[in-house]
Amino acid sequence: MNRRELIKTLAVLAAGVSGSLVVGGQRRVFAADSQNKVLRVQNDLDITNLDPANRSGWYDEMVMFAIYSGLCQYKPGTEWGWQLDAAQSLEQVDPLTIRFALRPGIMWTGGFGEMTAEDVKYSYERFLNKELAAIYASDWEALDHVEVTGTYEGIIHLKHPLAPLFTSTLPHASGLIVCKKGKRPVEDVLNYWWVCCMRQ
Repeated sequence: MNRRELIKTLAVLAAGVSGSLVVGGQRRVFAADSQNKVLRVQNDLDITNLDPANRSGWYDEMVMFAIYSGLCQYKPGTEWGWQLDAAQSLEQVDPLTIRFALRPGIMWTGGFGEMTAEDVKYSYERFLNKELAAIYASDWEALDHVEVTGTYEGIIHLKHPLAPLFTSTLPHASGLIVCKKGKRPVEDVLNYWWVCCMRQ
């Protein structure tokens, strides 16, 4: 299954979970009512790893898309595109420079505070960590570093142009942001369920 088929499959599953179906003349609602804060999703396999850099497959990604945010996400609809997610602005200044600014007030669970540009830097640069040996390191092979310019602002610096940056890296699972303060030693990372970011 290629990435486009994967995204289509995830979109159909997400629509089924959050929407409703008419079956036998009755309306069956799959989304919880406003009083219930639990999202229940049926998955083909148990999740094995919620680390974006070392995820095992789509069954992990399906859960990660529900609990993490990225700078941007895929735009729903029939056109191939992206829209802002945790970022309030995201601009490619030139082929090697991408400026971003996060929306203030996105909080981590577990008392880890607010999402900042330091979390973005940590999330993307860890793909290049040789000790981690990220399965999806190739998604960020063009990354030089992420420069933090403010609490919510930063610049992604690339070593060379990366054509799929806005089509398969940033809006997909490798572009998800994890909590720097909630990090664990590299040897524990495969068994750690990352602190999740609650979408505001």
